[in-house]
Amino acid sequence: MAAARAPRRPRATLAVWTNGDSITSAGSNGAVVRNRPRERRAVADHTAVREPGCIAGAAGVKCRDPATRDHAKEREVTEREVGDAREGPVERVDARDGAVVVHLCGELDLYNADEIRDALAAVVEGRPERIVVDLGGVEFIDSTALGVLIEARQRLGNQHAFLIAAPGAEPRRTLEIAGMAKFFGLYETVEAALAAST
Repeated sequence: MAAARAPRRPRATLAVWTNGDSITSAGSNGAVVRNRPRERRAVADHTAVREPGCIAGAAGVKCRDPATRDHAKEREVTEREVGDAREGPVERVDARDGAVVVHLCGELDLYNADEIRDALAAVVEGRPERIVVDLGGVEFIDSTALGVLIEARQRLGNQHAFLIAAPGAEPRRTLEIAGMAKFFGLYETVEAALAAST
């Protein structure tokens, strides 16, 4: 009678990826390479990258550390430099029949107060019959700029001849809150200020 054989144990199969090959390990019988997959190649991504600091290439999209993407930090732009880069606060100065109209624009604040002061001082030195400050192009005015206007008015011989014209909603609100509306005398237009009795 033949001796009974022990049941054959199923071979354990382990799939391993090496260099793009699928290998079936058969234990003591060695390794057999099967089902070699198609070689994978890196494809360059030529899609335009809109985010600053990113570069598209064969390895994908590489971006610099987020901390370096802050443009203000990269250029080391301070508030003072931003103020200097803005448009000047004095748009133009017009002489009209003994009166001078100073057209201001943009934001009037600490950073351009000196420029406003110099322009108004030069006008006051000319001793015009009246000075009209046109705020039609002004978006914002702070306490420093208000102080400059008050200073220029005090230098004028006839302080009632220093008039404010065409303030927008925000500058008008600032003038009213500061109690300067009646102090200066506000006019809706430059023409109305020129025609007003002083």
